[in-house]
Amino acid sequence: LMIKYLPVNIKYTVITNSIITADELRKFENVDVYIMPGKVRGHGNMRDSLTLQFLQNIKIDLAFIAGPCISSQFGLSNTSFEAASLQTAVMNSARETIWLIPNTKFGVESLAKIADIKDISRIITDCEAVEDEVEKIRNQGIDIVIV
Repeated sequence: LMIKYLPVNIKYTVITNSIITADELRKFENVDVYIMPGKVRGHGNMRDSLTLQFLQNIKIDLAFIAGPCISSQFGLSNTSFEAASLQTAVMNSARETIWLIPNTKFGVESLAKIADIKDISRIITDCEAVEDEVEKIRNQGIDIVIV
């Protein structure tokens, strides 16, 4: 979904765990695309031990991670242990991580913890995010950009 907003006037590298994303990005002449290794799941992505091992051996300048739940009390979480492990590994490999969190996942606590609020630097969300929860997270020093 966000691919249409990527810059076309600078050269950069994208590392993804999605064959669908990689297929779309291969059309960009300015983008070098790498796919993380692992067993391909039904949704066309990888998130197993091979994927996690790969992430331990790279350094990412800027990571964009989409979709986790967030609450001011519990932090970032996911419904899947595998997805949470992958998101934690990406965050740990990155110099900076920007979390893309839809309004429906603000104020929500899920099964598998990814990170505490103190481990987050920036979040991008939409204008329908729960204002009270946004303020609670901002008050903990987190930069939240509302688009």
